[in-house]
Amino acid sequence: MLHEPAFAVAESIEAQRWDKHYAELNYDEAVRERAEELSALFPDDIELFAADNPAYSFLLASDDAQDAYAEFIDRICMDKAKAEWS
Repeated sequence: MLHEPAFAVAESIEAQRWDKHYAELNYDEAVRERAEELSALFPDDIELFAADNPAYSFLLASDDAQDAYAEFIDRICMDKAKAEWS
């Protein structure tokens, strides 16, 4: 008889751990999806971004600049998506 309540408590704790795990998975997936939606609002290519600022085009004409631009957009969109969930 004493073992049943202890087992029920352990089972409840395990269920809470799984609920937390699934909530984290859903959060990560939802944030990533929202970040992708936001990133669609930006030009894919740095040349299109630089077209509005011709003075910067000579600075942005490299593969490293394209990689940095992509990382920049991803970081901004992830931060915005996380802020929307908070």
